[in-house]
Amino acid sequence: MSAIGAAITSFASDYFKHDEHIKIKDLVHMVYLSYFDKAERNGDTLQFPYHRDNTYNKHGDFMHNLNSQERHTATFALTIGDPRNLCFKRCRYDYVEEREVEIEGSHESETLTHGSLFVLHPRDEEPFLRTNFDTNVKSYFKHGNVLFGSNGLSIGLVFRATSPKFAKQVYKHSGELVLDNQMEAESKYSLYIDVLDEYLADEEHKKYDDNKYKKLYLELKEKYFNCISTSK
Repeated sequence: MSAIGAAITSFASDYFKHDEHIKIKDLVHMVYLSYFDKAERNGDTLQFPYHRDNTYNKHGDFMHNLNSQERHTATFALTIGDPRNLCFKRCRYDYVEEREVEIEGSHESETLTHGSLFVLHPRDEEPFLRTNFDTNVKSYFKHGNVLFGSNGLSIGLVFRATSPKFAKQVYKHSGELVLDNQMEAESKYSLYIDVLDEYLADEEHKKYDDNKYKKLYLELKEKYFNCISTSK
């Protein structure tokens, strides 16, 4: 995976060399995302809700203590396997009602296909006045709303440049991230851990997903990689 990350960094360094709004740094962090029909629902389900990778406060300030990703860096997602749609919507913060508001008519979608590289530019998530859209309001984009399940298996390898201050220790026997008390209190990690613990406790559910994933992965290899010689 480090070789893939290095290749993406090299590509991005050339592609964005004249873009003053993005910093290209080594991609030291990767997340493996798998999309398939989990829990035998036999159809498309919401597998990834709308979100922003980075956290900003209501005034549009980057929250350094809540973000592991380096500021002004992009997120790169390499797709393997069956196509999936990634959706986008534009939002703003309503200071009167003290809540986020979706901007009407701002929905777009992009199909991520096998071998494609999706780049989430840091300016996509940053609140600012977009002259091609706005007159007097800061807006930003959220992505997600991934509906998938009936079309096989789609894998996303998501690469980021993370801040050294968030380099934490892991337990050698389990790979579990060791969080300090402050980070646990200020982030959503505790919620994620609760959800993961609940899932792992459901042995029947987990066994079904494991077997289904293995079957779909073999089908993916046959469909997308059967023309590649193992001698090279």
